[in-house]
Amino acid sequence: MQEESGREGISKSGARKIALEAILLIPRFIQLLFRLFRDKEVRKRDKTICLACIGYVLMPFDFLPDFIPFLGQVDDVFIVALGIRHLLKSAGREKVEQHWSGSKDVIRLMQLIPEALLFFLSPGKKARLEKWFGKFEKREQRERSGGADDSGTIDVKPDDYEVKESEGEE
Repeated sequence: MQEESGREGISKSGARKIALEAILLIPRFIQLLFRLFRDKEVRKRDKTICLACIGYVLMPFDFLPDFIPFLGQVDDVFIVALGIRHLLKSAGREKVEQHWSGSKDVIRLMQLIPEALLFFLSPGKKARLEKWFGKFEKREQRERSGGADDSGTIDVKPDDYEVKESEGEE
């Protein structure tokens, strides 16, 4: 039997591995967002996104309550990943990498985490989270199309982030 895959070609088992790693990296993501918030060169709107993401993670009752193991953290990581993806575009890749203290490539992680986490959210939850964050993305796209260059665009394929399958899985 063939395994289901998402829009970006991530298998469900690959999505599970990415999701688990992302959940373990929540403290590093919070640290990154806090450092970006404190950076004097980061715009106020971007600092607001940093605080909103940090607040969302710290709030025990959100789209999926945090007391539900695994799923309670999926929406937190989803929101944080979308926030960091926005910051990669608006504050710049160099600025985000300057404040990242994790061992993995934050650019690759941010490209894959939202797609991987979509496997674990119901269609209604997915739509609400995407709508909630979509306002920021659309505003940023409008600003870029108004004369700014598009050098902040992230273009990473799932193959760029190696997910090793165990020998028994198919």
